[in-house]
Parts: sequence; structure tokens; C-alpha cells
Amino acid sequence: MTVRAVDVYYRDKSAFPNVLLGTVLGIEAGRVIRSTLPVTPKENDFSMKAIRMSCNKTANKDMVDLIKTSAKENNKKLTLAQDAFVKMIENKKGNEGFLANSIAKKVKELEAKVPGAGQEYQEIIAKVNTSARKRAETIIKGCKRMVKSERSVAGFVIPGAIAGFLAGVLVNAFRDSKQA
Repeated sequence: MTVRAVDVYYRDKSAFPNVLLGTVLGIEAGRVIRSTLPVTPKENDFSMKAIRMSCNKTANKDMVDLIKTSAKENNKKLTLAQDAFVKMIENKKGNEGFLANSIAKKVKELEAKVPGAGQEYQEIIAKVNTSARKRAETIIKGCKRMVKSERSVAGFVIPGAIAGFLAGVLVNAFRDSKQA
């Protein structure tokens, strides 16, 4: 009977469960840190500026296509603001056309010809900017997610496992010293 009592005592007070739990928690912490740690400048090998410029060009072309197709479907002519925007994009003056002083000049010019055309022109520019910004943010988030997924798993999991293992050993060491 005494042998069984000693056996139960040592099984219940075994160090293995704490060490195993600490190691598993360390591995999981390493995996979480791998995906949540921000992208460092060393890892960041894609040009955010190039992505934004590409998104601006794509948004401009999409807006021109949308304006032209809606005019064809409704059998209407382009409004003065729409025509000004289409000409600006087709003449490759997109970068210059989106500067604040250039927009202000164009708005005054359009308002002088037709009241309300300047406001419509500003709305078109705002829609294009919003579309380009959302598209660029989505692509940049995707690039960062891709960089994080390419990180070495072992570089985060092994240190996490070691730290968890050591934590489990320390818990057992301090627990046993308090009971003595």
C-alpha cells in the first residue's frame, strides 16, 4: 500500500506536464509572433510608391472607361466635367492634373463655362482618389501578409519552444522548493 501511495504522489507531482505545456505554449507563441510582428524595413523589398502610382493609373483608366460606357449606354454626350477629366487622362497629364492648384484652376475654368461643372469635376477626382487609395491599401496589406508568410517558421517556433521549456522547468523548480 505504501508503494502505491508513493507512486501516485510522484505521478501527480511529475515535472513532465508543466514542461510539456510550457513547450507547447512557447511553440504557439512563436507562431503567433511570426504573423503579428510588423514587417521590418529589411524585409520590405516592395516599393509602396510604385504600388500607389500603379493604382492611381488603373483607377484613372477605370473611371474613363466607366464614363465612356455610361455615356454610350444612355446615348448621351459627356458633360463638360467628364470631358475635361477624360481629356486630361488621355493626354497623359494625370500626375499634373491631380495637383491642388491644377484642380482649382480647372474648377474655376469649368465653373465659368457651366455652373455646377466644377463641382462635378471635383466629385470625379474624389471618386478616383478614393478608389486608388483603397486599391493601394489592399495590395500593400497583401504584400505585407505575403512577406510575413515567407518568414522562417523555425526562427520563431524554436526560440518559443526553448523559452516555454525553460519556463516549465522554472515553474517545477520553484514549486518543488516551496513545498520542501
